Amino acid sequence: MIAGERLYPLLGMLVDGRVYPMIVPESVSQSCPYIVWQIISSQPETTYDGDTGHEWIRIQIDIYHDNYDECVQLSHDVVGILDRNIQPSLYDGTQQLYDHETKLFRQSIDFEFGQTNKPNQLKIETLQLFGVNGKPFLASIEKLANEDLPENE
Repeated sequence: MIAGERLYPLLGMLVDGRVYPMIVPESVSQSCPYIVWQIISSQPETTYDGDTGHEWIRIQIDIYHDNYDECVQLSHDVVGILDRNIQPSLYDGTQQLYDHETKLFRQSIDFEFGQTNKPNQLKIETLQLFGVNGKPFLASIEKLANEDLPENE
């Protein structure tokens, strides 16, 4: 399961669904509290057969709140819920910050766990959005595969 699929259900209930990857969309009201997360590093699991699709990731979870004490409590709640529900996992600590631009308190949490990528499981409808000359992507690939490629001169 990829990181977002694990984080949204767990963290969303703590902040009324206000959990965002990397940035808060401009179209969204930034009412407090809210959480922004991002993957800051990953270590792929490989074997002699190649990439397994699994990796150990380190994520940064930033909690924004207009009240210091509630921000600290929410960070403890986040760590607790992740620790209880994602195993194996590793809590790497919390840093307290203040965002002068938004005038909000921020708790930055580093957390590590495994994720599984799904690189070849895209839906057909998604692939069909990216066609060549108005033809669906898969049909375009099939056509190219059946064409003779020009020889190098």
